[in-house]
Amino acid sequence: MVNLINREPPGRLSCLHAFLRSLWYRFQNNSFTGKEAKHIVGERYNPIEFCYCACKYSQATALVRGEEKYCPFLRAESSKSYCYLVNSNVQDTQKSKAVGQAILALEALGLCKRTLNKLGRLKYANLTKNGANMAKNDFIKYIVKTVDDPIFQIACKIPHFGSS
Repeated sequence: MVNLINREPPGRLSCLHAFLRSLWYRFQNNSFTGKEAKHIVGERYNPIEFCYCACKYSQATALVRGEEKYCPFLRAESSKSYCYLVNSNVQDTQKSKAVGQAILALEALGLCKRTLNKLGRLKYANLTKNGANMAKNDFIKYIVKTVDDPIFQIACKIPHFGSS
Protein backbone atom coordinates (compact mmCIF):
# COMPACT_ATOMS: atom_id res chain seq x y z
CA MET A 1 0.00 0.00 0.00
CA VAL A 2 1.22 3.46 -0.84
CA ASN A 3 1.94 5.77 2.10
CA LEU A 4 -0.24 8.82 1.57
CA ILE A 5 -0.99 11.59 4.03
CA ASN A 6 -4.65 11.49 3.04
CA ARG A 7 -5.09 8.17 4.85
CA GLU A 8 -6.86 8.20 8.15
CA PRO A 9 -5.67 9.07 10.85
CA PRO A 10 -2.54 10.93 9.61
CA GLY A 11 -4.85 12.73 7.19
CA ARG A 12 -6.29 14.71 10.10
CA LEU A 13 -4.00 17.70 9.93
CA SER A 14 -5.07 19.04 13.31
CA CYS A 15 -4.02 15.71 14.85
CA LEU A 16 -0.66 15.89 13.08
CA HIS A 17 -0.14 19.41 14.40
CA ALA A 18 -0.95 18.29 17.96
CA PHE A 19 1.58 15.47 17.54
CA LEU A 20 4.15 17.90 16.15
CA ARG A 21 3.67 20.27 19.10
CA SER A 22 4.01 17.36 21.50
CA LEU A 23 7.28 16.33 19.87
CA TRP A 24 8.62 19.89 20.04
CA TYR A 25 7.82 20.32 23.73
CA ARG A 26 9.23 16.91 24.65
CA PHE A 27 12.31 16.69 22.42
CA GLN A 28 12.94 20.07 20.73
CA ASN A 29 16.06 19.47 18.62
CA ASN A 30 16.85 16.04 20.08
CA SER A 31 16.27 12.69 18.35
CA PHE A 32 13.35 10.48 19.35
CA THR A 33 12.20 6.94 18.61
CA GLY A 34 8.70 5.86 17.68
CA LYS A 35 8.16 4.42 21.14
CA GLU A 36 9.21 7.69 22.78
CA ALA A 37 6.89 9.67 20.48
CA LYS A 38 3.74 7.85 21.65
CA HIS A 39 1.35 9.19 24.27
CA ILE A 40 3.23 8.49 27.51
CA VAL A 41 0.71 7.83 30.26
CA GLY A 42 1.22 10.13 33.24
CA GLU A 43 3.67 12.44 31.45
CA ARG A 44 3.27 16.04 30.29
CA TYR A 45 3.09 17.34 26.72
CA ASN A 46 1.23 14.44 25.18
CA PRO A 47 -0.48 15.02 21.79
CA ILE A 48 -3.93 15.04 23.40
CA GLU A 49 -3.00 18.20 25.34
CA PHE A 50 -2.49 20.12 22.09
CA CYS A 51 -5.30 18.57 20.05
CA TYR A 52 -8.03 20.93 18.80
CA CYS A 53 -10.42 17.99 18.57
CA ALA A 54 -9.85 16.55 22.07
CA CYS A 55 -12.91 16.29 24.28
CA LYS A 56 -12.94 16.92 28.01
CA TYR A 57 -13.89 14.20 30.46
CA SER A 58 -16.36 14.98 33.17
CA GLN A 59 -14.58 16.03 36.36
CA ALA A 60 -15.35 12.71 38.09
CA THR A 61 -14.00 10.67 35.15
CA ALA A 62 -10.91 12.86 34.89
CA LEU A 63 -10.09 12.21 38.55
CA VAL A 64 -10.40 8.45 38.06
CA ARG A 65 -8.47 8.35 34.75
CA GLY A 66 -5.81 10.88 35.68
CA GLU A 67 -6.34 12.56 32.29
CA GLU A 68 -8.46 15.60 31.48
CA LYS A 69 -9.10 14.93 27.79
CA TYR A 70 -9.76 12.05 25.45
CA CYS A 71 -9.55 11.54 21.71
CA PRO A 72 -12.97 11.67 20.03
CA PHE A 73 -11.75 9.38 17.23
CA LEU A 74 -11.28 6.38 19.55
CA ARG A 75 -14.17 3.95 19.61
CA ALA A 76 -14.31 4.03 23.41
CA GLU A 77 -13.50 6.98 25.64
CA SER A 78 -11.93 4.55 28.10
CA SER A 79 -9.44 3.18 25.56
CA LYS A 80 -5.89 2.82 26.83
CA SER A 81 -4.65 4.10 23.47
CA TYR A 82 -5.48 7.69 24.58
CA CYS A 83 -4.69 9.12 21.13
CA TYR A 84 -5.91 7.55 17.88
CA LEU A 85 -3.05 9.04 15.88
CA VAL A 86 -0.11 7.62 17.86
CA ASN A 87 -1.56 5.30 20.53
CA SER A 88 0.06 5.11 23.96
CA ASN A 89 2.91 3.29 25.63
CA VAL A 90 0.50 0.98 27.50
CA GLN A 91 1.41 -2.58 26.52
CA ASP A 92 -2.06 -3.82 25.60
CA THR A 93 -2.64 -1.18 22.94
CA GLN A 94 -1.79 -1.33 19.25
CA LYS A 95 1.72 -1.82 18.00
CA SER A 96 3.86 1.02 16.67
CA LYS A 97 2.35 1.20 13.19
CA ALA A 98 0.22 4.24 14.06
CA VAL A 99 3.09 6.35 15.39
CA GLY A 100 5.27 5.24 12.46
CA GLN A 101 2.61 6.42 10.00
CA ALA A 102 2.31 9.74 11.84
CA ILE A 103 6.08 10.28 11.69
CA LEU A 104 6.04 9.31 8.00
CA ALA A 105 3.30 11.89 7.35
CA LEU A 106 5.36 14.57 9.11
CA GLU A 107 8.33 13.64 6.93
CA ALA A 108 6.20 13.81 3.78
CA LEU A 109 5.30 17.37 4.79
CA GLY A 110 8.97 18.23 5.40
CA LEU A 111 8.46 18.67 9.14
CA CYS A 112 10.62 15.82 10.35
CA LYS A 113 13.49 13.65 9.11
CA ARG A 114 13.53 9.92 9.72
CA THR A 115 16.60 7.69 9.99
CA LEU A 116 15.93 4.03 9.20
CA ASN A 117 17.74 0.90 10.37
CA LYS A 118 19.03 -1.86 8.07
CA LEU A 119 15.55 -3.43 7.93
CA GLY A 120 13.99 -0.18 6.74
CA ARG A 121 12.26 0.48 10.06
CA LEU A 122 12.36 3.72 12.01
CA LYS A 123 15.52 4.00 14.09
CA TYR A 124 15.00 7.60 15.19
CA ALA A 125 13.68 10.92 13.91
CA ASN A 126 14.30 14.63 14.38
CA LEU A 127 12.16 17.68 13.71
CA THR A 128 13.33 19.85 10.84
CA LYS A 129 13.63 23.63 11.13
CA ASN A 130 10.24 23.96 9.41
CA GLY A 131 8.79 21.39 11.81
CA ALA A 132 10.04 23.32 14.82
CA ASN A 133 8.65 26.58 13.41
CA MET A 134 5.27 25.04 12.69
CA ALA A 135 5.09 23.49 16.16
CA LYS A 136 5.47 26.93 17.71
CA ASN A 137 2.74 28.60 15.62
CA ASP A 138 -1.02 28.56 15.21
CA PHE A 139 -1.88 25.57 13.06
CA ILE A 140 -4.36 26.86 10.51
CA LYS A 141 -2.75 30.25 9.87
CA TYR A 142 0.71 28.75 9.56
CA ILE A 143 -0.22 25.87 7.30
CA VAL A 144 -2.12 28.06 4.84
CA LYS A 145 0.71 30.57 4.67
CA THR A 146 3.81 28.34 4.74
CA VAL A 147 3.49 24.77 3.50
CA ASP A 148 4.36 24.45 -0.17
CA ASP A 149 2.54 21.27 -1.09
CA PRO A 150 -0.05 20.59 -3.82
CA ILE A 151 -2.56 19.22 -1.31
CA PHE A 152 -2.44 22.43 0.70
CA GLN A 153 -2.58 24.61 -2.39
CA ILE A 154 -5.87 22.92 -3.31
CA ALA A 155 -7.17 23.19 0.27
CA CYS A 156 -6.34 26.92 0.36
CA LYS A 157 -8.66 27.49 -2.59
CA ILE A 158 -11.62 26.09 -0.63
CA PRO A 159 -13.80 29.01 0.52
CA HIS A 160 -13.40 29.87 4.21
CA PHE A 161 -10.52 27.40 4.75
CA GLY A 162 -8.94 28.25 8.06
CA SER A 163 -11.56 30.78 9.10
CA SER A 164 -13.00 30.50 12.59
